[in-house]
Amino acid sequence: TAVFYLVESAWGKKLEKYGNKEVAKEVLTRAAKGEGFVGIASTEPQSGSDVAGFRTVSRKENDHWVINGEKAYISGIKEAKDVDGGYVLLTMTKPEERSRGMTLFYLPVNSPGITYGFYEDMGRCGISTGWLKLRDVKLPDEYRIGEVNKGFKIAMEGFDRARVFVAAGCIGPALGLLDYVVDYLKKRVVFGKPLAKFEGIQFPIVDHWAKLEAIRLLVYKAAWAMDKFDAGEMSLLEAARYSAMAKALAPEESVLAIQEFMRSLGAFGYTKETPLERALRGVMSYFVGAEGGQHIMRIILASDLFGREFSPTKD
Repeated sequence: TAVFYLVESAWGKKLEKYGNKEVAKEVLTRAAKGEGFVGIASTEPQSGSDVAGFRTVSRKENDHWVINGEKAYISGIKEAKDVDGGYVLLTMTKPEERSRGMTLFYLPVNSPGITYGFYEDMGRCGISTGWLKLRDVKLPDEYRIGEVNKGFKIAMEGFDRARVFVAAGCIGPALGLLDYVVDYLKKRVVFGKPLAKFEGIQFPIVDHWAKLEAIRLLVYKAAWAMDKFDAGEMSLLEAARYSAMAKALAPEESVLAIQEFMRSLGAFGYTKETPLERALRGVMSYFVGAEGGQHIMRIILASDLFGREFSPTKD
């Protein structure tokens, strides 16, 4: 549920804001009713965080666009195909211009010229992950999102928004498991006492509780900042600062917290009899990637703090 909300809310918003109004109304109405799906197709086999290095290209032919390329690690391929949904697609119209040559489109996933396949993820069992290959896929110009060669800024807006949901999707499971773990530790008796009486068990867990609550407040601030940006009351640079902070901290702390929860339960914590292992496998997907890797978040924040001239991505 968290992943569906993440991709549809973050990227559906970009279609609504910058896309053709009739296309957006048709697509988003179906998605809101649960009869459609809107996701993001950005990552490629050779390029993920290096968005400007994508190789999927689009060229204009008369009144339509022809697109060729490949996208990888896409959430919801099966679900999108089942309901005739689609994706916000990142393409290069002037590859030599890198970020200044990107154009976005809405891509119906069942368009002619698309082949697809699936990956077997270790977690996130509620949604599929797959790849798309596009060979001479034709899209009408009304499926274009935003201006030609101006897609990079729109894409960054989408990633900044999605990072808030990613952070929330990490903190939620970890905090949700806290009650389960505490209840178990109160009942499990060792050396004649409940495990919950031992400070060696208590202290690490309360430390993670405090950190998770602190990051939850940061997630709220990031969400508030994106709302301020949408209302024209805050720059994207400032709003992105908080979403990057939340995305940098939430996956890491969630993984560490759940690992500590597993340790505190001993051998039982290593079994599939608890919800811990499934939660850990799920949040790991956000730890290794999803809307930008952890190091990328720190590059964004360092560029903000020190200045863009100190960014390793700037020549």
